[in-house]
Amino acid sequence: MRTKSGKNVEYDYLVIATGSNPRTDLIEGLDEHGDIFYTLEGAKKLREKLRKFEGGRVVVSNAAPHKCPVAPLEITFMLDEYFRAKGIRDKVELHYTYPIGRVHALEPVANWAVPEFEKRDIKYETLFNMEKIEGKNGSGVIHSMEGFEKEFDLLIAIPPHKGTDALINSGIQDGWVPTDRHLLKAEGHENVYVCGDTTNLPISKAGSTAHFEADVVAENIIAEIKEGHPARDYDGKVMCFIETGFSSATYVWFNYTTPPDPVPPSKMIHWLKLGYNRIYWLTARGIL
Repeated sequence: MRTKSGKNVEYDYLVIATGSNPRTDLIEGLDEHGDIFYTLEGAKKLREKLRKFEGGRVVVSNAAPHKCPVAPLEITFMLDEYFRAKGIRDKVELHYTYPIGRVHALEPVANWAVPEFEKRDIKYETLFNMEKIEGKNGSGVIHSMEGFEKEFDLLIAIPPHKGTDALINSGIQDGWVPTDRHLLKAEGHENVYVCGDTTNLPISKAGSTAHFEADVVAENIIAEIKEGHPARDYDGKVMCFIETGFSSATYVWFNYTTPPDPVPPSKMIHWLKLGYNRIYWLTARGIL
């Protein structure tokens, strides 16, 4: 393996876990006229805009692929509750667009989300792929690849994601490494594992995915060193909490053979998510 500085590094086993990156540059005008929350800088900028926002059309528009697939749903539900708490929900049109023929990539999640949207008066549109953003004085219009337009006063965009430039420049399409779905080995390489967003597997690019894959990769490398062969397969396990406001949440878990089945949102699941976040990082730091 060669580093950016030109140094060659030898290895017995290599784990590629270089993640994914939001690419606002792939949609003309997005940097100038839209906002994102996938970076710290973008989230802070959006926070200030929301504080000053007093009404108009807010559009949450999705591109694909993107990491944390439920995040666009979460921010839409939280915006609805935020504007209600601020007392201006009647002055806000809240719209959501998705690039395929339903409001989420996972059909059971999409089927669950639509009634939630309708209950909260959130407008939604599918088969809408952002191509170009035009704007002036804080508002603007989204042009889709399908030839449609959608006006906005505030655009919260979920930009397309790609893998790291190092992989793209090595000839790997979009930076997603072709990966064996069970062994998590890079195709054609017996001693190279791939973990997290970096794989090309048709599963969620999410923190829990990386966590469950990391367990398999670690155990298999140990087993290969000690016994000469991998110890277990990855079954496609993913688990995601979905915030449905500031005080309620639901969750989904699924794998290669079991589809997700969202449960009714509740305060208990919301608190479970908050507690899980704290416990996870305390465990990672060795405190628990």
